[in-house]
Amino acid sequence: AKDEAERGRLPIDYRLHDIRTADFPGEQDLVMLIYGELNVFSPADAECILCKAQECLADSGQLLLEVHAHGVIPRLGQEPRTWYTSSRGLWSDSPHICLKESFWDADRQTATTRYFVVDAATGDTRLSSASYQDYSDDGYGSLLAKSGFRSMAAYPSLRGAMDDRHKDFRVIVAKRA
Repeated sequence: AKDEAERGRLPIDYRLHDIRTADFPGEQDLVMLIYGELNVFSPADAECILCKAQECLADSGQLLLEVHAHGVIPRLGQEPRTWYTSSRGLWSDSPHICLKESFWDADRQTATTRYFVVDAATGDTRLSSASYQDYSDDGYGSLLAKSGFRSMAAYPSLRGAMDDRHKDFRVIVAKRA
């Protein structure tokens, strides 16, 4: 992305930071959080991130969120255990076996998926996990309102119309309060 921006002489400043602790520069016209990334944060962290986003927006600025649709997260947490082998991939650049198990916590409305990655040559095992927070439509609205947003609009996809390739997501656009 950085190389593409330079080739196109686009004034884009890419930075690598932990979104929970990064400083957000002020007077932005748009803040985006896409691919359901808001759902990987606890409600407290999500509220903090959204508050920071609200504070860095220009008066006419907008927040664009692509979030998991309500009900998708419980499905993720109830997926059956599975495994696969790979010569290389997301978890390792060398041959490995990946064992996957998922859990759903109804009280916390949270799904957790654990990945046990076993190196095929050495047998060394590494554990990685991901957690996802489920929100109802009202839950998203409440989270945004607590974070200082108003005038929220919902869309079925980034394209504005139903998109079967992204049916597990929805888009919310909000303005500063």
